[in-house]
Amino acid sequence: MELIRADEPAFNNVIEPYPVGAEQPAWVALFRGGNMAAFTDNRWRVRLFLPGQTPQTAYADAYPVVRHVLNSLRPTWGELHL
Repeated sequence: MELIRADEPAFNNVIEPYPVGAEQPAWVALFRGGNMAAFTDNRWRVRLFLPGQTPQTAYADAYPVVRHVLNSLRPTWGELHL
């Protein structure tokens, strides 16, 4: 559940633009599997939900896939800073 203030945009699942059965990048299937999730406000924030013991190791372990997700958002945001 997410409580949204009037001045905050809602977060959307990054796989929403890719309906089941449509042409899509390979990373979408990995996120559709449910072990990882990413949500964006379509401005400058991304929330990643990754399996792991610590945030640092989870990000490091998932980076080969997560980088594609972040890269897919870059054209709409310009330069991406992590």
